Amino acid sequence: MLQLNSLRVESKRYPGVCFILRLITVKSRMELDLALAEVNGEYRDTWHRLETLRERSKAEEGPDLLREIMAVSEQIARIDLHKRNPAVVRWGLLSIEDLAVECVPIDSAQTLIDSGPEGLFYEILEAINDHAGLTPKAVENLESPTTSGAAVGGANGPETAPSAESMDTTQPATAPDISLAR
Repeated sequence: MLQLNSLRVESKRYPGVCFILRLITVKSRMELDLALAEVNGEYRDTWHRLETLRERSKAEEGPDLLREIMAVSEQIARIDLHKRNPAVVRWGLLSIEDLAVECVPIDSAQTLIDSGPEGLFYEILEAINDHAGLTPKAVENLESPTTSGAAVGGANGPETAPSAESMDTTQPATAPDISLAR
């Protein structure tokens, strides 16, 4: 019996280094939601504030309003950098293999955050986000009910995608190049 509990990914940026990611399950997704609840609330409140300022900017102009918009935008970036991204990596990264910086093993999320290479941190974050469906493109697709301007079942034109009903979906899907941990 094959037992899956993690995904082993070879680093593209650091040859010979592998990282082990948590397998996405219903329970692990609930744990992620809990881990990000406070951060997401802060993010949502700050984003709402930014949208309010942008609406105000349509009716009024001025350097003070522009500075405030820039400050709130920077606050959103800091939430990602200092709160959300580390929380996602702590949740999704189980271990790192074959990496040390200045003779200090980088083998966990915390050692990666404290002492590891920034490029590897972002590579792991991207892999977790892709695996968990947390990428901005995935979120955008969730909000979009259709990929074409035509009504569901409508006619196809040069600007619309073909109906899924007419496509052969019996072909196997291709998966990303990820080897499974044993």
